[in-house]
Amino acid sequence: MRTGLAILSLVVTSICSASNTAFDLMAIAQLGGKGRIQDQEYQPKDPQIAAILATGKDAIPLLIKALESERPYKDSPNSFWPNMVEGDVALIVLSDLFLDPTWQRSALPELCWDNLLERKGLNVPAWDLLHDFVTVHGRVEVANRWRQVWEKEGPKVQWDQAGRFFKVEGRELMSCAPD
Repeated sequence: MRTGLAILSLVVTSICSASNTAFDLMAIAQLGGKGRIQDQEYQPKDPQIAAILATGKDAIPLLIKALESERPYKDSPNSFWPNMVEGDVALIVLSDLFLDPTWQRSALPELCWDNLLERKGLNVPAWDLLHDFVTVHGRVEVANRWRQVWEKEGPKVQWDQAGRFFKVEGRELMSCAPD
């Protein structure tokens, strides 16, 4: 009986702890049109974004997993993005979290939007770039590329409070501009 109560107590504690750090990308009502998600002066005050930021580095693997999701939004959190799905938002959030305050350089430049999605033309909107990549390679490939880099660099990732982004110890910030 004591063992059963101990296990039940552990399960309840785990669930309660997880809910303190959990977030739901599908509950994001609106993404701002300017700046990074962590730039609260440009973003709508969304409790899910606040929860992601509060979760810190532990949010990254959860966001990487969400990259594979095709769950559609009833109302897109980005008013200019047609047919938005959870994986799209996960990629936007991940990209922003590693982008410096200038919005030009990343701690993980190989995962910048244009590099990751193999941009070939400058006049392709972001949603088309992602859609075309997913059509050819699948969402699993997007997630796998993030997983590979996270496995290698994850232990060296630290939050830069002044710049409000994740840095990677020993790596220089690099431009996200397409070559």
